[in-house]
Amino acid sequence: MTRRAFSFGSTKWPGIAKLNEECGEVTTVVGKMMNLVDIDNLDHWDGTNLRDEITNEIGDVLAAIAFVLNHCSLDAETIERRKAKKLELFERWHVEQAEPTEEP
Repeated sequence: MTRRAFSFGSTKWPGIAKLNEECGEVTTVVGKMMNLVDIDNLDHWDGTNLRDEITNEIGDVLAAIAFVLNHCSLDAETIERRKAKKLELFERWHVEQAEPTEEP
């Protein structure tokens, strides 16, 4: 049986399709969060709690990333350096743009 590229079991970029799917699920939850009228209440009209949903979906993305790193011959050191650099930038933006009374 020949596996399609990007899927589990493939020899060509296995897990990339799952990574794409999981990232999409994060964006869906974030979209729901952004449409809430009361951001302090993360209960969605469909009965889910969006804090629980984003927590689960981020975990799924991290698992997909780990799988891709394990199976796609990517340079983990380069990725880690890029991650550290980007995180430093995000932290700087967070401090620069913080509202004085804002709580996480």
